[in-house]
Amino acid sequence: MKSCSTRGVSGPFPRRHFYPGFLGVLLVTGLVLAGQACRSRWPGLSAIPPEEGPSSLAGWGYRDYTGVIHVHTAYSPDSPGLLSEVAEAANDRELDYVLITDHNTLRGLKEGNEGWYGRALLLIGSEVSTTDGHCLAFGLQDFWGEERPGGKMPPERLFELAKRQGALLFIAHPTRPSNPWRNWEVSRANGLEVYNLGTDLKRMVPLIHLQDLFFSIFLLRLDISGLIRKPADTLALWDDLLIRGRRMVGIGGVDAHARVRLLGWGVDSYARLFGILQTHLLSQKQLTGKLQPDKALIYEALAKGHAYLSFGLWGDATGFGFWAQAGEKLRGVLGDEVDWEPNLRLVVAAPEESRIVLLRDGEEIGEGAGPRREAKADRPGIYRVEIYQKVGFRYRLWILSNPIFLKESAPLLAGFH
Repeated sequence: MKSCSTRGVSGPFPRRHFYPGFLGVLLVTGLVLAGQACRSRWPGLSAIPPEEGPSSLAGWGYRDYTGVIHVHTAYSPDSPGLLSEVAEAANDRELDYVLITDHNTLRGLKEGNEGWYGRALLLIGSEVSTTDGHCLAFGLQDFWGEERPGGKMPPERLFELAKRQGALLFIAHPTRPSNPWRNWEVSRANGLEVYNLGTDLKRMVPLIHLQDLFFSIFLLRLDISGLIRKPADTLALWDDLLIRGRRMVGIGGVDAHARVRLLGWGVDSYARLFGILQTHLLSQKQLTGKLQPDKALIYEALAKGHAYLSFGLWGDATGFGFWAQAGEKLRGVLGDEVDWEPNLRLVVAAPEESRIVLLRDGEEIGEGAGPRREAKADRPGIYRVEIYQKVGFRYRLWILSNPIFLKESAPLLAGFH
């Protein structure tokens, strides 16, 4: 596991002036009381004694691999980016892996471009256009020769190909106004992008053809962090799918194109965007430096949902953990399905002091401050975690975990009346 290091991208946050006085005293008092209330809302708050297990997932044998998903290069018609630039940015950001997804092509894979580039493993998938929206495909070996009316493949055919080839499919930017996913009944995808950075960047300019002009003129002095928002609509969709029994792994999509350049400087450069959003993968296996076993490790962790998203511009999230524990025994980690039992506890470990929010079935059931919190899991449900980092006077979304699924260990018998 890498050591923690801040990977901020933007300049310093804008200063906010505070004017003392009666109003200021009231404000400070309110913040203090709110903080106390926040601390008291976490159910069954207690600290785990050291003798009752490790204090982090690293102690349970898990390694944290940081990477980015959904990257375009010159193999896509809307990106001039080079593979060498992707590799350079990945190494500068100390990433472990990058998943490249050029539009409707596996040309980079066919040309043998997958492999280790310095400290970063570059793997090649594709962003496939279907009649119902876009899918990110990983592990797909071929889809050439398929009939694609209007350049788009029927999603049923893509899902069939993915199943036959053992590939993973993730719905890309599912709630983007200009190109959402339109048919959840037919979808047999492994997961979805619960956050897509490109969607937030495009939201600032509704007219796509003016986007490059906007970036060139305004973003030279605009802190890009101001464009980041919590994906409330996509999170609501994700929670609804999970509650309905759809096991969908949540990932973050950078959607990097590196297409806006001004006097040789990349406004939306790979290095800049790679520092904003990451998807961390957890595995008890170690990367070896060999393509095939390491590729299998990355895709296995992704398929299991042993993953969490982080907004790296608020700090390095490496070291985050969310697990279920009974006594000194680990029952499961984020992404796992675990049999519920009365003495089961959910443990959250953040890399540093932050606001921790616990949700069950999409509803917030507790929150508290600290680098570490635990709660007794009083009943089955779908539990996930959101971590917020204080930036100035605001709390900004920093970490999004995949859920732990606590299910009934045995069917309940109906009583006689």
